[in-house]
Amino acid sequence: MQKLLDLTRLREHWALIALLGAFCISLSLNVSLGWQIAKQAPPKRGGLQLGAIFNGLAVKDGSGAVSKLEFSESTETLLYVLSPNCGWCKRNERNINTLATSLSGRFRVLGLSIGERPLEFVAYQFPVVTLNHEADISRLGLEGTPQTAVLDKNGQVKRVWVGAYLSPIKEQLEAELHVQLPGLSKEHAATTERGSAQ
Repeated sequence: MQKLLDLTRLREHWALIALLGAFCISLSLNVSLGWQIAKQAPPKRGGLQLGAIFNGLAVKDGSGAVSKLEFSESTETLLYVLSPNCGWCKRNERNINTLATSLSGRFRVLGLSIGERPLEFVAYQFPVVTLNHEADISRLGLEGTPQTAVLDKNGQVKRVWVGAYLSPIKEQLEAELHVQLPGLSKEHAATTERGSAQ
């Protein structure tokens, strides 16, 4: 009689037992997947990839004329990646213009816009070109702006700084390139803080 009573109770709680079994299976699958993910390499951080090559990249100038980027054997290039609707790029304008002026003769300074908006409003003191092929944005790691990179004489990325020139980026640029930067402009701070930055 006791066995019959135990079977009756078991039938009454079958849903609870099934739910407990499903929970155990789910828990073991989650733990297993967690271990697999933990063993994988960490995801790549956004930004230009060291070693990326810009030589021969198709770009458009302000008039819309398409050309290919070429690099000189005599000088390295400081590449500034920007977007016309990036609030941090606008706040960083004074820094990059100071950097361009300070590096004159030591580096070729070139701006690369990844945005579709026309660049007439841009007040940079160096040439700015636009990518001709949108696929190059993700291929080269150009999604976030601003980015600053040093390219060697063959157009290959040697060093990258991702972001506006806040600490520690500002200090790293000053030390590595032997310049003094003025800091971010507060003029566009409200727009940037509302999230207009890329």
